[in-house]
Amino acid sequence: MLSTMEPVLKAHLSSLKNEKDGGPPPIEKSFVRKGDNLARPAKLAPRKSLLSGSTDWKLLVDYSDRPIVFPPEILATSQRPDIVIWSIALKKVVMIELTCPAEEGIEAARERKLGRYTQLKQDIEEVGWTAGLLTVEVGARGYVAYSTERCFRQLGMQKRKVSSLCKSLSRVVARCSYAIYLSRKNKDWDKNRELLADADVPRQPVQDQTTT
Repeated sequence: MLSTMEPVLKAHLSSLKNEKDGGPPPIEKSFVRKGDNLARPAKLAPRKSLLSGSTDWKLLVDYSDRPIVFPPEILATSQRPDIVIWSIALKKVVMIELTCPAEEGIEAARERKLGRYTQLKQDIEEVGWTAGLLTVEVGARGYVAYSTERCFRQLGMQKRKVSSLCKSLSRVVARCSYAIYLSRKNKDWDKNRELLADADVPRQPVQDQTTT
């Protein structure tokens, strides 16, 4: 899941650098009300997100073979959320936790994840930073929880991109679960063996993957 999300998040953060307010572009109306003299499209205010207001966002993704160090400029801690997005200019950090429980255990898994990092969130806020804690849950059979879509929307991603990413995450998790099922009688489990080959993992179309 992390390797599927990382390039999409990188592209999204890069796109924010081209937006003056750090959010999605204004939406234009294509209609003119009766009585209006000018047929000039009216611009609506851009939708605010957790990443609005800055363009210096940085991203860290914690992999088991490439563990991260939580940004020391924020707080010294040994805890490692799955994803950390932060802006020094705003003194703001967004932490994202992933989990793949059985569908019937999604809500309980979400509460466990929130509980694990609640104290870290409070500690960050005590040193003057604004901290957000989001969760992403995809069930072992591929069901994408509403909290997952809500997470990406809160980051300011467009609905079409959110839908595409959620579908990719669903396929990855379902196929990994199937690979585990096929190996259920295998007594010698290789922890280093990838469940899916690179060619099997659905990739998001990314135009700009510049490291942030």
